[in-house]
Amino acid sequence: ASDVYKRQRQEAEAVCRINHDRVARVFDFGFMADDRAYIVMEYVAGRTLKDLLASRGSLDAQEAARIIGMIAEGVDAAHRLGIVHRDLKPENVMILDDPGGGMRVKVLDFGIAKLQNAEAEQGYTQPGFVIGTPSWMSPEQLLGETLDVRSDVYALALIAFALLTGERAFTGPSEQSEMLARITVPPRTLKEVRPDVQWSVSLQQLFDRTFSRTISDRPASAGQFAADMMRVLPRAST
Repeated sequence: ASDVYKRQRQEAEAVCRINHDRVARVFDFGFMADDRAYIVMEYVAGRTLKDLLASRGSLDAQEAARIIGMIAEGVDAAHRLGIVHRDLKPENVMILDDPGGGMRVKVLDFGIAKLQNAEAEQGYTQPGFVIGTPSWMSPEQLLGETLDVRSDVYALALIAFALLTGERAFTGPSEQSEMLARITVPPRTLKEVRPDVQWSVSLQQLFDRTFSRTISDRPASAGQFAADMMRVLPRAST
């Protein structure tokens, strides 16, 4: 038990070391006397990317790429410290309007996945319980396999697909069927979801690589995915 607590403490300290403008700061992170976890975070005023997407339907390709690029900056900052988010989704991305115009992004809840995993180890959840939000998880996360930074890259690509098309790459009549689809069938293509847009072959190939079940096929970092997306987008939008 002491080894588990020591590792949890080390993970908590790592999360608190993430100091980047694209990430909501975590100031404190630990366990109360009854072993319940707590986290003290920066308050971020704004609206979530989920809310923005709900109000807009989908985003202009260049605007989507800028948002993905900013998310990637925050994700990579955490990855450099060995922190995998594990629950990257539109609800965990805050959009802040700058006074001079434009927008900024802050990624939330890097610490939450660590805390939830810690609680799972202490018996708060059933053995084998998967932490995260199923609609935005990588196949290896759904299967309870080992995760690395490319699991977050997969989730970032799911977000990018949703920003560009207004829909998720994998769908099903239930959450369970959508999860199964991510493991058993290819994702929908951009053209299938939005046949009204002239998508580039290069952009579709980027999504194909990033959605691969073979982790080594994916871009090695969130920043690489964002850079690749920006590079192919001028030929991807109408």
